[in-house]
Amino acid sequence: MGGCGSKGAQTRSPGSSGIKMTNERSDESASGGKVKIILVGAGGVGKTSILLQFSDGLFSADRPPTIGVDFKSQDIKVGTPPFAKTVKLELDTAGQERFRSVISSFFRDADGVLLVFDLTEPQSLSSLDSWLVEVRKHASSTVEVLMVGNKSDLVEKRKVSDEEAQAAAEEFGLKMLTCSALDRPSVIRCLGTLATDILDSKRKRRT
Repeated sequence: MGGCGSKGAQTRSPGSSGIKMTNERSDESASGGKVKIILVGAGGVGKTSILLQFSDGLFSADRPPTIGVDFKSQDIKVGTPPFAKTVKLELDTAGQERFRSVISSFFRDADGVLLVFDLTEPQSLSSLDSWLVEVRKHASSTVEVLMVGNKSDLVEKRKVSDEEAQAAAEEFGLKMLTCSALDRPSVIRCLGTLATDILDSKRKRRT
């Protein structure tokens, strides 16, 4: 799983210069609380690799398929003044067999969904339709969804064009971004974008 053509040991990526990661505890007025995001998509698209890159800055090209449930959390600063917030981003993804058996509880309380596909595998894009059905069936009506094409670093193996991905996103009524699980800034950009959309949506519902 992931977005790199190289094999071997784990690599650690630098941070992003845009949306900021933080280990600092913020005051209550600047805190956006917890935001729960779940990652769904076909097996092998890189969901766990995205999760690990975001939380630990690590990438391994040889990760086995996820069997159980992977969960990570990390503080992140999102938004722009006067609405900038530090939120605890909780990420959750599950292996295919496990996912099917816990689908209702998996979606429960999710604020956002990262709908992940593989830019080198067109079938993973085609499968998003069925995944979106599950999201709309089991998640809250207020859940925010972002479509993400992973493995953007595998340029020579890419089989899904920007135009094809964007056309699918427009059909679903979703935003679409691309990333590589090898590239930490691109992962943070995707998750930060979704977190910002979630906070904006919550703020609008309160007004």
